[in-house]
Amino acid sequence: MFVFGHIGLTLLAFYLAEQWLPRLQGKVNYGFVAIGALLPDLIDKPLGRFLLADTLASGRIFAHTLSFWILVGLIIVLIWQKWRADFLLVLPGAAVLHLLEDSMWQTPEVLFWPFLGWSFPADEIAGGFLDYLMHVFSNCYDPAISMVFISEVFGIVICMVGAVRWYSRVK
Repeated sequence: MFVFGHIGLTLLAFYLAEQWLPRLQGKVNYGFVAIGALLPDLIDKPLGRFLLADTLASGRIFAHTLSFWILVGLIIVLIWQKWRADFLLVLPGAAVLHLLEDSMWQTPEVLFWPFLGWSFPADEIAGGFLDYLMHVFSNCYDPAISMVFISEVFGIVICMVGAVRWYSRVK
């Protein structure tokens, strides 16, 4: 999944949660939801594809693990207890939705790291981030890759509808 797929689907999940749980209404900071939706990739892609490309060779490492987000969640709860920074509470939830959207259960050695071992499996696509993008674009008619583009279009539509709704309320 790319940027808009993650953002759109995560925004939709939080919007639906806000509609179904009256306690959440008006308390969800959608800007932080969008940041949380991208945070695993914003952390792991630069680390695994650039800085540690020779050793890890993967864009799904630390921030694609449940243990990382449990630790981040605990830190955020401690921050929240001291400063009542409600806007931070959505970050771990949005990031865990990112893991679900990436189907991380298919790679349990990453999802449950370090409990299934200390190493991360290398991506099937060798090379840097540009190599990864070229592979995705050259295989866009593969059904698995096509789902990436379908989720991306769906995410763009969700973001556009959300932007129009927000703009109409602000006016």
